[in-house]
Amino acid sequence: MADAQRDFNHQGLWSYLPWIFLEEEQRAKSRKRIAGHAGQRWAVFLEPSTAVDPAALEAVLAGYDAKDPWYLGRSLKDENMVIIHHYQQEPAYPLAPAGFAISASLLQLLVQNLKEHPLSSGQQIEPVWELADRLAKKLQVKITDRRDAFCSERAGGCATWVNNIDIHRSSHSLRPESVVIAVKTVSTFHDSRVKLVQDFWAGTSPVKVLFLSNEAFGAVPGAQVVDLSPEFGDMVDPKKEST
Repeated sequence: MADAQRDFNHQGLWSYLPWIFLEEEQRAKSRKRIAGHAGQRWAVFLEPSTAVDPAALEAVLAGYDAKDPWYLGRSLKDENMVIIHHYQQEPAYPLAPAGFAISASLLQLLVQNLKEHPLSSGQQIEPVWELADRLAKKLQVKITDRRDAFCSERAGGCATWVNNIDIHRSSHSLRPESVVIAVKTVSTFHDSRVKLVQDFWAGTSPVKVLFLSNEAFGAVPGAQVVDLSPEFGDMVDPKKEST
């Protein structure tokens, strides 16, 4: 997606929806075609930790007609309602590190829907769920669970699986004291959220945690809330900064 962001000169391509829209629009304008079975085009989304067996993946996709709207992956569903999914338990969404696939037909339907109902200025908290939500609610297409092919770990028959990439990472001699975690907050939520974060994980974090806000706050022992307004002024005014 970093390459796409550079090619399209568009910010925000860490999110699937604008990336799909721009890629499909560019494809339509240039009339590109991918070699293979006529009309059998798929977009397969992978992450750095996704391992792939190309022959097995091709065999899985060959079992579906890409001229129909298909959305394949390892289906997940929340057991409890959580803020990251806007307190909803539907729809199911794919395990992104295991990869997922969308047929050409569904890509085209999604682009048309985005033209008719453009993305709002609202936040996309978790892009993989936001994509599933758009497909389910706007196009009535839910994920087809193929956990036998899109695997959480390598096993017989897997087309993709989640690889542990930690073994390839260098520590660069970093220690906890070399790192700072910044938690963005705002005065409205100091009472309810700073204590929650501090009690849940920040208070025991081996890494220094700073809460960055528009006002000072000292009611939670151990929580360091930094008032950014003396330095940044209106830029951290909640009424202005989000725009």
